[in-house]
Amino acid sequence: MRSLPIALAILSVATICRGAEPAGAAGILRKTAEQYKKLTLYDIRARMTFVVTKYGQSVSAEKKIELMVGKDGAFRVEQESNGVVELRMSDGKTTWKALPNQKVWSKGEAAQTVSIDDDDAETPSADPSRQDLFTQTQQAVVRRYSGLNRYATTAQIEKEDRIKLNGSKIECAVVRIRFQGSDNRLFIAKDSGLVLRHVESTAKPDGTTVQVTTDFTRIETEAPGPENFTFVALRGAREANDVTLPSERNMSLV
Repeated sequence: MRSLPIALAILSVATICRGAEPAGAAGILRKTAEQYKKLTLYDIRARMTFVVTKYGQSVSAEKKIELMVGKDGAFRVEQESNGVVELRMSDGKTTWKALPNQKVWSKGEAAQTVSIDDDDAETPSADPSRQDLFTQTQQAVVRRYSGLNRYATTAQIEKEDRIKLNGSKIECAVVRIRFQGSDNRLFIAKDSGLVLRHVESTAKPDGTTVQVTTDFTRIETEAPGPENFTFVALRGAREANDVTLPSERNMSLV
């Protein structure tokens, strides 16, 4: 009988510990949403693979992304797609745009907002066609995940997996979310709540299927060094009145 209080104490501690863990898919998504809402300084690298299939024929493309957000409104985003490199960056006061391969750049005095508002949280599927490169990228790798809690009641855990990030294998829960014709599988780190892989599949009315896989290769949640936000033009590059980045060509339609 003397062991009963000890057993009850152990049971009580175990119950408290279980209660502190996320409860299924709902708890995981709430934790992830809160984690991304708190992100203010970060260095994120990702590789996106696009596969379009129609009539049994598939074509693919790849995009590499580097996004840094620092203090006082500083940011840097670099994207490489189809051999074209685009750069948009700011030190918090001046914003630069550049096409390094073409050796051309421009600058403007206007800074940009880099914070995330609760009302601005994006869904898993966001149309980036009318946004600048920084906003597109921030929505693709940060903002969309800050609103995941809205799917907490319908999401499901499919399995567990391990994903490599920053040189280490990370234990993940694979959470499935269906949203307006889009089927999403999120590989979410159990310890941090960060999304390490996102596989999004969409079926079009004409029978075309599109699969976008985003693999995060680096996620650091500390302030990048100030040297990352200092623009240095390539040798031989020329300054233009304005540079239109390929990813921003539709902005004039806004």
